[in-house]
Amino acid sequence: MNDFIAQQYRRGRTLARGLTLLNLALILIVEILSLREGVYSNLLGSIVWIVICIGIYLGSVKAKWVFIVFSILNMLLFICGLLLSTISGQFTTGLFIVSILTLVCQLVTSILLISSSSVNDFLYRQANG
Repeated sequence: MNDFIAQQYRRGRTLARGLTLLNLALILIVEILSLREGVYSNLLGSIVWIVICIGIYLGSVKAKWVFIVFSILNMLLFICGLLLSTISGQFTTGLFIVSILTLVCQLVTSILLISSSSVNDFLYRQANG
């Protein structure tokens, strides 16, 4: 039984670390590309995402749910922007692709935060020692 619990913890730790680092990297890449392309950049929003990702890694249940809600809102805003053609002229191809990758990563992370028992076990042990 202890082997199973240890394996769950290791799997959850690997997934949580990997997804957190991937989300942070993509957020920073989008921020850098936005600044380079002269597109309005949301530095405060990026800082909030970074804080949320750190909170998830530390096991905060509030950060987990804030991440999920923000991811959903982020996807809805992006889709609305595309449908209304308000962001198509501003994005270069590279920025558009990285933005889509970031949204996909946020979606996958949200799904795993909700459904993965190993990630939830890891987050619980991070928060409660």
